[in-house]
Amino acid sequence: MPRPGAFPADDRFRASFNKDDLLSRVGGSEELMREVIGLFIDDAPRLLEDIRAKVAAGDGPAIYRATHALKGAAGNFGAQPLLNVAQRLEARALEGDITTSATVFAALEAEVHALVLELADEQSASGLGGPRVEHLRELAQ
Repeated sequence: MPRPGAFPADDRFRASFNKDDLLSRVGGSEELMREVIGLFIDDAPRLLEDIRAKVAAGDGPAIYRATHALKGAAGNFGAQPLLNVAQRLEARALEGDITTSATVFAALEAEVHALVLELADEQSASGLGGPRVEHLRELAQ
């Protein structure tokens, strides 16, 4: 089992980041796009840890709220597979099905990791790899 905050390299999960959609959302600004990407890369581990804690506590309404926050942040990227899994987790949490919520959370975590790595690739392609992107690459190994 990967350590919390680790980003496993698993090609089964590809987030389908839609660069054109994101650029459209930020008015065509490459600079703003990179900022939005950087914010998500920074926030994703915290958002996942929050959901993990809520699942461990067995608190369905809190799982829903934490997942909804992550889904909102990820919605900027048009990563439909991730959004679909988040929606499933929200539904199971509202039903109070904590056992299934834990299983769906594992899939959500993998989708978020895939999106973060895909976004890190975009940052690298833009010449903005830097220490944050290199740190993500280390976590993936």
